[in-house]
Amino acid sequence: MSEFTIFLENDFVVDENIFSQWLMGLTVEQTYEGQKQQVVNGISPKTVYNYVLSYYRAFEMFESYLHRPRYFIGQFLFPLPIEVKRELVERYYSFDETVMRELLGKKLNSRLRKDLEDISIKSKIPLGSCRRQFDNLKRILKQVEDTEGQRIIEDIEQKFLLSTKLASQYAHIIFMSNNRLDTSRRKLTYYNFGDFEFCASVLSQYWTPTTSTNLEGFDENLALDIRDVKLAMTRDKGQVEEYRIAVFQDLKTHTNVNTSDKFSHQFKFLYRNILNIGCDLYNAKETKDIFLNLMEKIIEPCVLVGLSASDMDLLFSSMITSFALLSFSDTTLKKRYIAAMTRLLTGIRLMSTRLYRVPKFSPLTRIRAS
Repeated sequence: MSEFTIFLENDFVVDENIFSQWLMGLTVEQTYEGQKQQVVNGISPKTVYNYVLSYYRAFEMFESYLHRPRYFIGQFLFPLPIEVKRELVERYYSFDETVMRELLGKKLNSRLRKDLEDISIKSKIPLGSCRRQFDNLKRILKQVEDTEGQRIIEDIEQKFLLSTKLASQYAHIIFMSNNRLDTSRRKLTYYNFGDFEFCASVLSQYWTPTTSTNLEGFDENLALDIRDVKLAMTRDKGQVEEYRIAVFQDLKTHTNVNTSDKFSHQFKFLYRNILNIGCDLYNAKETKDIFLNLMEKIIEPCVLVGLSASDMDLLFSSMITSFALLSFSDTTLKKRYIAAMTRLLTGIRLMSTRLYRVPKFSPLTRIRAS
């Protein structure tokens, strides 16, 4: 005689625990093993297994709807409250930061998808979940690749019904992917997803065109303005010294930052590096290594002279304030120069102070100790 297990419900109710296991990419058998340890006496193992299996089949049925969240919200095949549907969408498009850290700055192609097995092993996240996260990222990218740069977060929110926070994270991930910003260098292995996502938000806010028509490229006009600043101050050697004195005077007046002779010597070197980073914003080969350049050309020289993260914050703030005090013959050019340098220095200040947070045994620690 055949044995059947039948489940009858008036409403479809999502078992959140099983949904979490499904999102993790676990198999029915793996989820069943976890579930059967929690059931009360009197329920047969087969009943538990079929209970898990029925939910897996249901989740697989509405996964195609989750690929199109707006359609999923409007469908009636699974009669769920609207707030539950939105929660399922948000959870489906959520991601593990350890997985996304491995995807940052890389081209989302079939080759990378093949590397998901290695990413799964390294992150200790099941392969099924890694594939879901990769495919979700590609799906969002495809939908918003023609969106104007300043509207991308809003566009992701509207098309995928995601929270502003999650939509912003996806926008910053896509920005890094499209610009191939390298996060794989040895000196950068100490930083997590949150560090780079923060930096991507700074880059997209301060160093991209305000009227960008796509997600690719830094602001060439900003690079040209910084180049003009560099040329103007190169022609007038005294102006660089005037700038240094103004910065150090401001630091002495308003802060306790060390303004020793060693720091004074490093200032011009640091200033040149800042301008060089700004001038190279039009060059994709240089911007690819923007994080490494920040480490080697900005952070390490500051650490070498004993500046802390808070000292760096004060230094770059003083550089912004003091630049506006410099004298330029053309008032129109001065306004343009000030605007460009404010954008450049603000970005460097925010990113450098964030990336200064390095682990105990990093190369920077060894530099400072010496």
